[in-house]
Amino acid sequence: MSQQNGYICVEHDAQQDSNDCINIIVVFQNETTLQDWAAHPEHDDLVNALDPYRSRHYWEVAIVDYEKFVPTTPIWERIEAITHF
Repeated sequence: MSQQNGYICVEHDAQQDSNDCINIIVVFQNETTLQDWAAHPEHDDLVNALDPYRSRHYWEVAIVDYEKFVPTTPIWERIEAITHF
């Protein structure tokens, strides 16, 4: 992912409303370069590699302006995981 055009960094923080989740924050220059990464085949490989560490049967995603990001304010979209435990 770090070789992808527009990649800036990956960060994480504990979710304020949950004891069993963290936010993984992927930062790209803009939404276009983020969407390019999401369409890249290695994106799914990375998500699948994280699968064993999930505590829930879904992922949540929000695309936000990183400079204004506050974990409790975006509208999170739920995405069902490929595998269920």
